[in-house]
Amino acid sequence: MTPALFKATRESLGLSVAWLARRWGVRRQSVDRWESGERSIPDAIALDLQSLDAYTLSTIHEQIDEDAETLTVPQGAGEEDDQMPPSWYRMVAKRVAEQTGARVLYEGQDDPGWELLLPTMPASPDTQVAPFD
Repeated sequence: MTPALFKATRESLGLSVAWLARRWGVRRQSVDRWESGERSIPDAIALDLQSLDAYTLSTIHEQIDEDAETLTVPQGAGEEDDQMPPSWYRMVAKRVAEQTGARVLYEGQDDPGWELLLPTMPASPDTQVAPFD
């Protein structure tokens, strides 16, 4: 795994450097050095990150198959007591909602009943999007 792919994978999973450092029992600087290419990424670390990626994809597919109308996610940033951090749950819910049209709400939040529409993305990154007023 290259440093660029390592960092891209971490970011796409919604995982912070600090959370991964705690998981792996290393300092944040170690993760930073692996991402920058300053140090080689240990095979066990690369394998664990790939496992997290596979687990994430599996979770997304399972939730898409469930086809729930509403997905609840944690609001805070606290990462102490759960297997995965809240940012990961929010990322998973967003990806599921993109496929199913489900509403994404914070835990304990009442569904306001709004019609939430996912924005239509431009066909090309070069396409200009009208500014918000």
